[in-house]
Amino acid sequence: MMRIDRGLAAVLWVAMFCSACAPPAQEGGVNVIKGAGDRFGMLCRFRRGGEQGNKELCDPGEEQIKPASVRRIASRADRIGGPLAIAREGDYVLENAEVAFVINQLGRGFGFQESGGNIIDAADARVRSDELGSLFTYFGAFPRQALYDALTFGAEKDGTAWIEVRGRELYEDKLAITTRYTLGPLDRAVVIATTLENRGDKPVGPIDLGDAVQWGAAEKLAPGKSPGFRGDYTGAYIGGVGKSVAYLLAPVKDAEVFAKNGTAWSNLSYERDIRIAPGEKVGYERVFAVAPRGDSVGIATEFFYMQGGAPAGLAVALVDEKGARVAPPEGARVMLERARAEGDPPTWADTWWWIKASPEAAAEGVIGGEVPPGRYAIRFEGGGRRSETTTTKTLVDVKPGVVTAATLKVSSAGKLRIAVREALASDPTSAPKTRAIPAKIAILDAATKAPAGEPRSVKDGDLELPLAPGKYDIVAMRGPEYSIAEVSAEVRAGETSAATMELRRVVDTRGYIGCDLHQHTSRSDDSGVALADRVISNVVEGVECAVASEHNAVVDLMPVVRDLGLTRELIVITGNEVSSDASRAPFGHINVFPLTIDPADPRGGATPVRDRTAKEVFDDIHALPGDRVIQVNHPRSNSNGYFDLLKFDPATGLGTAPGYDPRFDAIEVWSGRYVSGRARVIEDLFALLRAGRPVTPTGNTDTHGLTGYEAGYPRTYVRVPSDDPASIDAGALVDGLKRRRDVVVTNAPFVTARVGSVSQGGLVSAREQARADLIVRVERAPWVDVSELVIWMGGEAGAAIPLSGAKKTELGAIVDEITIPLYLGKKAPAVSTPGAKRAAAPAPIRIAADSFLVAVVRGTRPLTPVLSGDPAEISPFAMTSPIWIDADGDGRALNR
Repeated sequence: MMRIDRGLAAVLWVAMFCSACAPPAQEGGVNVIKGAGDRFGMLCRFRRGGEQGNKELCDPGEEQIKPASVRRIASRADRIGGPLAIAREGDYVLENAEVAFVINQLGRGFGFQESGGNIIDAADARVRSDELGSLFTYFGAFPRQALYDALTFGAEKDGTAWIEVRGRELYEDKLAITTRYTLGPLDRAVVIATTLENRGDKPVGPIDLGDAVQWGAAEKLAPGKSPGFRGDYTGAYIGGVGKSVAYLLAPVKDAEVFAKNGTAWSNLSYERDIRIAPGEKVGYERVFAVAPRGDSVGIATEFFYMQGGAPAGLAVALVDEKGARVAPPEGARVMLERARAEGDPPTWADTWWWIKASPEAAAEGVIGGEVPPGRYAIRFEGGGRRSETTTTKTLVDVKPGVVTAATLKVSSAGKLRIAVREALASDPTSAPKTRAIPAKIAILDAATKAPAGEPRSVKDGDLELPLAPGKYDIVAMRGPEYSIAEVSAEVRAGETSAATMELRRVVDTRGYIGCDLHQHTSRSDDSGVALADRVISNVVEGVECAVASEHNAVVDLMPVVRDLGLTRELIVITGNEVSSDASRAPFGHINVFPLTIDPADPRGGATPVRDRTAKEVFDDIHALPGDRVIQVNHPRSNSNGYFDLLKFDPATGLGTAPGYDPRFDAIEVWSGRYVSGRARVIEDLFALLRAGRPVTPTGNTDTHGLTGYEAGYPRTYVRVPSDDPASIDAGALVDGLKRRRDVVVTNAPFVTARVGSVSQGGLVSAREQARADLIVRVERAPWVDVSELVIWMGGEAGAAIPLSGAKKTELGAIVDEITIPLYLGKKAPAVSTPGAKRAAAPAPIRIAADSFLVAVVRGTRPLTPVLSGDPAEISPFAMTSPIWIDADGDGRALNR
């Protein structure tokens, strides 16, 4: 640990490359980080362009070196662009000729930041496209961080500029914190130095010294890890790769970083379990670099240069089978694997890297950039081409100080054009009618069944893409209400193959609208999904209604829906996931919708939550004008679960911890692929119902990503007067969830239950009928498997009833319709009761006291090819909301 009161040590790095690689720029095994100007002259070919055919790395000259600077954003034109840029007027830009960073102004923070003074945007100074979520301090237990209330900035004679913020720790008022961001005139990295001073009379700790990174659209990457990895990591650095930019975060000392990693976030600790005595200061420094391209070589190169490594370049030309030059296709990349001698120990560099063409290099007809010196095996992929198969690897020796030229022979390319259409009902005497619809398209190698990239999402049904010659299987999908279309196609070199695929909406869900009531975008900070991508991800899965539920932020996605021309397909309700993580006594997460956005507030007018009880927050919500839904999100998710944190007691249907508030309308019984916790939350639902606390069950994704976190699996079908997304209003959805309570929670099967004219969500009374039939209808698309039905009475499971798919509708859906006799009241005859393992035929159900019924269906075959992953997480499941049973005929049942 670096103790500030003993003086700052030199900023040191230990070179980590083996002897097979080029030597460092300085002698010895330790190198001092210096300004990038000392090496910049050797890097300008790929950062600023170079003359055609110039094999040497060039010197820009002193006259091109401009000082770093700090400015405040005065208008929209001053901001950094990009899919995740969130800077607003009044924020600060720290920049030089190479990179630009935005530090947000003091006051209310964004996402999980509890104040301003943190990095919220970062980009190459010329491309100016931000793909970062945010970066802020982390002290060992998320979201412990600095709260800043003072900011100054300035510049030095050597061209360095800086911003300094001061404040205190989130939970320790006497722990003063100062963070300085420093940028040199030609550096591609900002040096971040944080000092903590204990001004109290008691020791503070243990805490960690680190950073929280919300990666945004950048995919996490670290030595020895697959892109997008999750879980714990210990190593030299961690980075993120976007489409046009990449990021690197590493400590400024010879030390490993420990990181906990989630879907789109990392919590890094550079030093752990630190205790700070009264009057003591401790500090830590790290560098946050912006690589000039969106590839992993950019990250590795920045790290190598920071260690004092000697610069080098690689330029790869592509040629076809006849030796003619081929222009680098968009999205293509050259893969590099470090070649090491037998017996050499592995290092952090032993992994496949990739390099994408910068605009300057692509203009010269090559894929190139800076690369750490060494010997590499290289190959090409992307753009419908691939390296020609050979028996030997293509090896290149990249030497320091020069651009090494290489040539790769690549295959020819073809194109595939796909049109997806929906078959519409029409008069049998007229020609069939179709319309272009949004769809998800998977392309597989016909021989190996390996996917040719991730599934493509198309908003208008048309897709054209380059593919290497070969035979492919194509699958078109649009969620659980639709059939699947599968065709085979052969792609030939230099030709365009075409395929038209027809989908049919086979499942009858009329009167219900399919909703995902819990989703995230990049405006949540811990998600990297751009707003347009989130909208499209919904429509290709057939989601008709979504709630924008960012963490402590109100965001309106309907302008994006309109811009994409998708109002016929989707309505997005403006909401807020109230997230209490930063409180000393957190109570979990709840969804609130619909809400009105406040454009003057960086959080859109979201309800303040830090260090407030659930009751205080609920009071604020109920005081708002209008009607809205309060939904408890993932109530059993431990550290952010409402029922776990507030000690929900199933015996009473109430939380026993201070601040618990029962005034919620719905609970999320199923959250995304968290199937293992579903049964317990359903038991909590039953406990609430038995205790006379009517609530509506919902199933939502809580999606923070795209592939593997698809929108709408599960989803909640809500009974509404109009199921047209273009005409429904938020009030109808609120009424359906709060009062009608007629919903279906499902990831594919559509199950409904009714007794006479009373459907799920309603009340059946013995005063009107002592003998009735429960009719359960299970409908699904042909690719969805359902094998059994279970009726739960009062929270007790009945015998499983096998389902065989006895009927097929005219549209092609598979249907089972089960009739079960009900006897209501104390005088009903004795019949079978729940508890048997499996029933050959549905047995009558006797209900002597007020209760409720819930229908649950399951299947065993996973929902492939629409979803992929753990079969247990993607197996069919659906449940109805309760039908309340008034067995004593007084017109009420369990307060319903």
